[in-house]
Amino acid sequence: MTSKKTFWIGLGLLVLAGLWWIFFHKNGKVQYVTAPVVRGSLISSVQATGTINPVVNVTVGAQVSGKIIKLYVDYNSRVKKGEPLALIDPATYEEAVAQSKADVNNTEASFFVAKSNVENATATMRQVQQNLSTLRDQLSRDNANLANAKVTFERDDILVKRNLIARSDADTARYAYDSNKATVAGDASLILEAQQRLAGAVAQVQAGAQQVQGANALHDKSQAQLSQAITNLNYTRIISPVDGTVVARNVDVGQTVVSSFQAPSLFVIAQDLRKMQIDTQVDEASVGKIKLGELSKFNVSAFPTRDFNGKVKQIRINPIIQQNVVNYDVVVGVNNDDEQLLPGMTATVNFIVAQRDNVLKVSNQAFRFTPPATGKSTGRLPSSGGKKRQQPHVWVLVNNALVRKDVKLGITDDSDTEVISGLNEGDTVVTGVQTKTRTPTATTNPLAGGGGRRGP
Repeated sequence: MTSKKTFWIGLGLLVLAGLWWIFFHKNGKVQYVTAPVVRGSLISSVQATGTINPVVNVTVGAQVSGKIIKLYVDYNSRVKKGEPLALIDPATYEEAVAQSKADVNNTEASFFVAKSNVENATATMRQVQQNLSTLRDQLSRDNANLANAKVTFERDDILVKRNLIARSDADTARYAYDSNKATVAGDASLILEAQQRLAGAVAQVQAGAQQVQGANALHDKSQAQLSQAITNLNYTRIISPVDGTVVARNVDVGQTVVSSFQAPSLFVIAQDLRKMQIDTQVDEASVGKIKLGELSKFNVSAFPTRDFNGKVKQIRINPIIQQNVVNYDVVVGVNNDDEQLLPGMTATVNFIVAQRDNVLKVSNQAFRFTPPATGKSTGRLPSSGGKKRQQPHVWVLVNNALVRKDVKLGITDDSDTEVISGLNEGDTVVTGVQTKTRTPTATTNPLAGGGGRRGP
């Protein structure tokens, strides 16, 4: 049974060998496409696209509403800080300023009237205070006279009862005593009236002070309203906040702008078109290769034969997620001294992540080659998933015979890969097979995909 099985296996191999011979020899002699191992330079890069923008774009809006009656600038106009850009009809705001000035004058007059009233009330109060002080001094003197008259009256009353003085003298003393009592009582009445007048004067002063305070508040309010009216009038002149170039004009003469919670955008000014930046999006698999300050090269459709230079100035850590794809914004700084690069241009950027000079390199097609007699994969790397990576190798043609060479690889670009070990300069590697009637074979290059992928 075993010999029969062996027979059929051998027969099958003979059939396969015959088919191979028929295919490759009947249709033409096998010829190998080769490429030499050479020494040279390699640049590994990450490619991305982005938009060219000014470093600083300033949006100029309107802080008041009204109709545009004049434009001072247009697209591409060079402007200086403080230079007028447009004028909103100022008539309404000029009227508001005039009204506010009249209100200021009225409140100022009211303030001075109230102040004059309180000054008069204060003078009256002080006069009453002085009169009251005089009355109190008079009362003090009259009380002293009353005390003296009382002593004299009481003494004369005793003496007249003893017939030591005449009755007329005692009556005179009683009259003087009664007269002084009446005077003191009159003084007290005058003092009470003066105190009442003083209370009224104090009340008038207090009321006047409140009027002054109220008039002063109204005056301050009217001045604030005047200041606001003047500010709004000044806002009718739209001025440039920076030096730069007008890249967008979103308003025309006769158009009405309405200022609400968000100021309408009237102009966009690029602060300096000689300094530009490219905002690119790099996928998460490649962003780790890019470093700050690294050189990058880019081109734009407007100048297809010219390469521009830039440097990585910022790698923003805020992820941009679209359809489960994570990208990061990489900002490239660009000098645009000749101002040929315009805002909004699409740039294709190559971030140079590695560069090797005077290294051995081999064509990436060598890793696509599969010897026709084996049918086995050569330079392809197996997908991850717990399996070991297949040792990268190429096939070298020695005396018309294929010899497998395991290699250690470095960086790669779109066409060649650095060979660290395993090959020598001048070796001839096989990149494909062709016959008299067939063209060289080719498959997808797993090493060169992505433009910036490193070798194993």
